[in-house]
Amino acid sequence: MRTLIAVLFTALVALPSTPAFAQHAPKRPAPITALMSPADRQATGIDTLTPAQVEALSQWLDHYRAAAEWLAVTQAQGEDMVEPAEELIKTEIDGDFDGWVGDTVFRLQNGQVWQQIGPSAKYLFARSPRVTIERTYQMRVDGVTVELPVKRVR
Repeated sequence: MRTLIAVLFTALVALPSTPAFAQHAPKRPAPITALMSPADRQATGIDTLTPAQVEALSQWLDHYRAAAEWLAVTQAQGEDMVEPAEELIKTEIDGDFDGWVGDTVFRLQNGQVWQQIGPSAKYLFARSPRVTIERTYQMRVDGVTVELPVKRVR
């Protein structure tokens, strides 16, 4: 398992950097399996995964890369990262919701304020939809099928 993590981290670092606040979603340069040498593929056992598992792993790496990039930018700017108080935050958007685009700020009914950090856009019109924020800084909004990388600002 340590070998897999080491190889994945090496592949992650080798990926071209795209600013977390870019206006267009970055395209994955190549599947993770294409970035690995035959020895790495054998050592990690990645060839034993199903295509769906490889895709899930690639998506996880994309989220990890975005979070690592955001953390690096935040530290370089001297900003403090606000940690979530719980492992899993469940609450609702405070008021009307029409989706996100760019760097949308989300005011929640529990008093917290979160901001979008990943480049994406999604539209959904709802009144106080339920949201879940995981410790990995991924927010899910009821009625939307994708997760959104966020940072807590208050």
